[in-house]
Amino acid sequence: MARGSNTKFRREVQRAYQRYDDVGPYLPCGRCQYRIRNTRGERWIADHQISLGAGGKDDAETNGWPLCELCDNTKTHTEDRPVIDKCRRVTDKHFGVKQSRGWYKPPGYKHTWGRRDD
Repeated sequence: MARGSNTKFRREVQRAYQRYDDVGPYLPCGRCQYRIRNTRGERWIADHQISLGAGGKDDAETNGWPLCELCDNTKTHTEDRPVIDKCRRVTDKHFGVKQSRGWYKPPGYKHTWGRRDD
């Protein structure tokens, strides 16, 4: 199964977007309009137009679309990932979450490096 696609959402997207032509059933890719032939075993991803991490709804009819693998990789890395990371940074700042700086030093830790007194 593809990343992040649960079976119910994937089935709903397929029902909403499946089309037919003289060759048989296909799904149009939401970005490039490539005809994804599920009968030939072509892989496709049920993707959210507005990602869940950026506040999108988990509704296949209003926020779902089928994507071919190439378009999914492009969309994920150029559009979704930066928006999700930004939302996470804003949320963390709001709740006062701070990233640790450096490595943990237990109380009473004494380092053994530095100037030598020879």
